[in-house]
Amino acid sequence: MAGSFATGFLESFNRAAIVLASCTLLSACSGGGGGDGGSDAPTAPVISNFTFAPAVLYVGGELPFSGTVDFTDPDGDIASATLEIVDSSGGLIDTASIPVAGVSGVRSGTLTGEVSGDTSTAGTFTARVSVVDRAGLRSNWLTASFRISEFPWVTRRAMPLPRRDFATATVNGRIYVLGGGDTQAPVIPSPATTTVQVYDPATDSWTMGAPLLVAVTSHAAAAVDGKIYVAGGKSELAPGLKTLQVYDPTTRLWARKADLPYELSDSAATGAGGKLYIFGGDGLGWDTSNALSYDPAIDAWSAHAPMPDVGRDMAAIAVDGKPLVLGGYGSTYVPDAGYYRSMHQYDPGADAWTPRADMFTPRSNFAVALLGGRVYAVGGGNWDRALADVASYDPVSDAWAGKTALPQGLPWPRAEAVNGRMYVFDTGVTLEYTPANDIL
Repeated sequence: MAGSFATGFLESFNRAAIVLASCTLLSACSGGGGGDGGSDAPTAPVISNFTFAPAVLYVGGELPFSGTVDFTDPDGDIASATLEIVDSSGGLIDTASIPVAGVSGVRSGTLTGEVSGDTSTAGTFTARVSVVDRAGLRSNWLTASFRISEFPWVTRRAMPLPRRDFATATVNGRIYVLGGGDTQAPVIPSPATTTVQVYDPATDSWTMGAPLLVAVTSHAAAAVDGKIYVAGGKSELAPGLKTLQVYDPTTRLWARKADLPYELSDSAATGAGGKLYIFGGDGLGWDTSNALSYDPAIDAWSAHAPMPDVGRDMAAIAVDGKPLVLGGYGSTYVPDAGYYRSMHQYDPGADAWTPRADMFTPRSNFAVALLGGRVYAVGGGNWDRALADVASYDPVSDAWAGKTALPQGLPWPRAEAVNGRMYVFDTGVTLEYTPANDIL
């Protein structure tokens, strides 16, 4: 740390012509006159209201900081200001004394200035400031903390076979990327695949998984009690599928289970209470409001109260055993050009839906993940076909908050949470997100 932030910061501080600008330049200055004080016993100045901004920022190059401090000085003879930078352990990184011009005879006011600092090292730091008068009397010290954070998004190894409209599920800390359309194929639309590739966040590596029994794209998937369920979808041979494919990571085998009641693609899926839930989707050309659940214990499907919205390309995630269904697109929905910003929660016990706070951004075909008790909505599309927007939802307060955007827009992302981090996948892209680094 020493020599990186401090040197750049303090050298820039000394170079700046208006490091601590004369308070005579500010309308807030007052109490002029007084010459050199006129008192037989010099009095030390007093400072208050120290600000230092920005208080939090990301690691970068040399960036500007600004600061202000109010002062009172009965003698009107402030001569200099001292700035110190201290690290999180209390160690002094560096210090500088800066002459203050143009305040002779001024007994109160505000000093202000702007400096540049090297922000290439992450950490929490403290800026300390005091002023000294011409008699050598020093004021009190004031402090202000600031944090330099690593950027929350980091690029990881991309999936070996780039695909779109795939699905993901996580078991035992490993993320399975399932099926999808092969974007490298020389045909449009991208043909459905049986490809399963497994990402290990701990080693940032990919391995091949056992292939699906049926090639699918635009399907839904979720993990339930340690097994992976892949429902519906479509292929170039079928505009809609009813298949339910189940994978057991212990045996590394796929099996077919009871078909969906009808063909569905572009649905949303989540596991809750030991069951697989499927919401919405395209039913052979018709947007649906279906809510279905599959019970592995009896290998059977059940229908539930329909969703308030009719649509496809929604996202679903379970919070405290109750599925949340977010966003999507409805061909008969007028506001936001057919894209939803709404969110509803399904209560399996009551077989009823409750509206929750709308998302800031309407979107479809996007990613969701549950991380630290908060739901994250990531990327997707609306009239902007590749969103970089990221937001988090607090179920306790029923409120959304904006988060640091993706490094690039992603039109078909999927996300999973592992060990306190979120992993977002799209065609040729894998990104890791660390919420503790997000300054928003």
